[in-house]
Amino acid sequence: MNARARVTPLLFVPLLLTVSACGADDDPATPTATVSVTAPVTESVTVEVTTTTNVAPVPASTTALATAPDCGADAFRGDFSEPVVMYCDGEWARAGQAFTDHLIVYRAVEGRWEHYEPHGRSPVTEYPCFDESTLIADGVPAELRGTMSVCQD
Repeated sequence: MNARARVTPLLFVPLLLTVSACGADDDPATPTATVSVTAPVTESVTVEVTTTTNVAPVPASTTALATAPDCGADAFRGDFSEPVVMYCDGEWARAGQAFTDHLIVYRAVEGRWEHYEPHGRSPVTEYPCFDESTLIADGVPAELRGTMSVCQD
């Protein structure tokens, strides 16, 4: 007798007991059928269950994003004693020292402000300047680009 033949009677026992419990007789004390099955166990069956859970990876850009840095003047106090913020959108900022021409452009990186370095200097004034195509490629907003000195070729 194979394993299927030995296990099959065991599968019908609950079915028969269920059918007997659903009889038309309203007296629950009187059984309508009795089933007795004895199956010899001669071999063991091993069942291995493997569960795989697919978890979508979190995009790197999501994990790298932090809250936007503060746009208040105090956020730039490390570079200036009296900071004045001329532009700030949470990703880009331009701040400077009050009553001077000392200005710095910032870019938000992982929730903090980092200097966005100039691409060159004006040959006449030596004032910092920026390459327009690089500004566009780096995602500098048009409003901020309009306030920045563009390097002349």
